[in-house]
Amino acid sequence: MSLLLCLGIFVFTSCDPEALLPDEPDVPVVQGDWTKAINEATVWSGKVTVKGTVYVNAELTIKPGTVVTFREDAQLYVQNEGSIKAVGLADTIIVLKAHEQGADWQRIYINDNAGKSSKFAYCHISGAEKAIEVYYNKVSIDNCVIKDCSVNGVYLHGESEFGSFTANTISDCEEYPLVIPFLQATAVTSDNEISGIGIALSGYQVGKKNGKVTIHEQTIPYVITQSYVEIDDNAEVTIEPGVTIAMGEDSYISVGYTSSGKLTAVGTEEKPITFTSNAKDKAAGDWDGIRFYEYASKSSALKNCHIEYAGGGDYGAVEVYYTAVAIDSCTITNSSSYGVLAHSESSFTSFTGNVIKDNELCPVRCSAAAAGAIAADNELDALGVEIYSYELTEKVTWVNLKVPFTIKASYLEIDDGGSLTIEPGVTVQFAENSYLSVGYNSEGKLVAEGTAEEPIIFTSAMNDKYPGDWGNIRFYEYSSAGCILDHCKILYGGDDGNSLYLYYCDAKVTIQNCEIAYSDGYGIYVNNASPTMSNNTYHDNKDGNNINGTEYTDAEM
Repeated sequence: MSLLLCLGIFVFTSCDPEALLPDEPDVPVVQGDWTKAINEATVWSGKVTVKGTVYVNAELTIKPGTVVTFREDAQLYVQNEGSIKAVGLADTIIVLKAHEQGADWQRIYINDNAGKSSKFAYCHISGAEKAIEVYYNKVSIDNCVIKDCSVNGVYLHGESEFGSFTANTISDCEEYPLVIPFLQATAVTSDNEISGIGIALSGYQVGKKNGKVTIHEQTIPYVITQSYVEIDDNAEVTIEPGVTIAMGEDSYISVGYTSSGKLTAVGTEEKPITFTSNAKDKAAGDWDGIRFYEYASKSSALKNCHIEYAGGGDYGAVEVYYTAVAIDSCTITNSSSYGVLAHSESSFTSFTGNVIKDNELCPVRCSAAAAGAIAADNELDALGVEIYSYELTEKVTWVNLKVPFTIKASYLEIDDGGSLTIEPGVTVQFAENSYLSVGYNSEGKLVAEGTAEEPIIFTSAMNDKYPGDWGNIRFYEYSSAGCILDHCKILYGGDDGNSLYLYYCDAKVTIQNCEIAYSDGYGIYVNNASPTMSNNTYHDNKDGNNINGTEYTDAEM
């Protein structure tokens, strides 16, 4: 009952004067239409209608139970240290809505020069274009329902941030229900219920010094809307199980490009993390990939992740530059390039249980050393592992992956203390003119011990194989004692005059139970060396064989 009504019937005791008074003296409590700027602390209660643009230059408090309706194109524009405190109660909400259905109002806009204390709690906001838009400022939104927006529910520009963002429901927005800087993803906890086409993450750099960002599981994807996201300047990004990251056209995630950065994307079998294309009709190469650079933390990890439709710009779906990363139990498919591309001097801290198939190029391209981390439980398609490095100076083992290792560089030298052990059943393929060298400049060792059931095969990488497709295997004077070829097949070499070449390596090499065939020159050429040789088979070698200057036909060997 209004005070005027009370006066008219002379019943003052039936009114509650305190209900008409503000919480503090000299602050007017307002109902009815509002069109002018708010230049002093003001309280709204009851029913308020906003017309046009109302500039909020002071603190506006909206009391629980208030219903604010907005005429078409109306908005609240908060600036000049102004703020809005719209804090309802669980059983007494605040309603902000369109005055007429279908006549959208604009937004509540918090400018960069507004105060940083605006709060919305237990509010129902509907019928706006962008319900709450924040420009380089701060806002808290909790226990709110935001729906029926013709554009976005909440939009944070640039370095805007949430004071808090919990237990909200955002639905029925025609575009992204939530657009926020990448750094603010941490605030969007899993107790929020957000539906729509996705949560747009904006901003090129996550590099807030020593900043830690956690991306929580939601029922809709997070969408990278710009061309790249850089995780550096000591930032750490953790992606929780069940999250989907949808990447825009030609976009990529970069870790440690200019300074230290870390990405931890560890899903579970039940809740894998998915990196995919944001295109409606998804295709290989829609986005570029995930890149780990020189300054990426070597504790970065991808585990139980699905990575698909990447490889744009001839990049691998996962690319590693001069650092190390763990890739385990991941599925990598539909790349328009490689599944995993690790450049020289890059490595894997672990590489187990992955399924890498249906990519346009080979599943993995890496150095000879990095290939030693690829465990036998990985499932790779027939193109296998492409080796592109010129030198091996570490001690590594290539295990039987059931697919070939292909040496793509013009040569691979094992020296400077390096050692390559090849397990039974492995096939090593050589690109045109390429060769394998052991102990040329310094100590190196090759141990290739197959079995009768699982021989090791050194052969051409060509689909149609011919003598001379590749060079040879060479043992030089610095070959370490204990070099051995046992139950190996050396086929279609001889581009450099022989398939197996031993030069001044004394008695350090053992060759036994091997088949040496289809050379375009000599099968074996021994020069000033005394290898241990037994039970080998030679055939179809163009020039026969040469042992320390004496030539032998295949039959004579």
